[in-house]
Amino acid sequence: MNEKFVEQFDTDGDGKLGPKERQSARDQSQITVSVAKKSLETEQSAAGFIARLDKNSDGVISSDEVDETRWKVISRADKDGNGRVTKEEWLARGGQ
Repeated sequence: MNEKFVEQFDTDGDGKLGPKERQSARDQSQITVSVAKKSLETEQSAAGFIARLDKNSDGVISSDEVDETRWKVISRADKDGNGRVTKEEWLARGGQ
């Protein structure tokens, strides 16, 4: 077993992982996988959202691709103010 891995979960400092420490390591690994999976799903969702509205297939949403009401909401994600919203900007909006 990897030394750094053992160090991370060896709460009693005996240099090995007992049953509780192994369970803690498993639980933490499941959480890490779950977070990574959620992140991937979120990124795929954002990509799908952009693709659905991106009429000219340039990879971004601009005001001429959506109606004015929708643009008012979407444009809040336009952090660099260039009139275009990228997938990264949409993801960074933090649920606004």
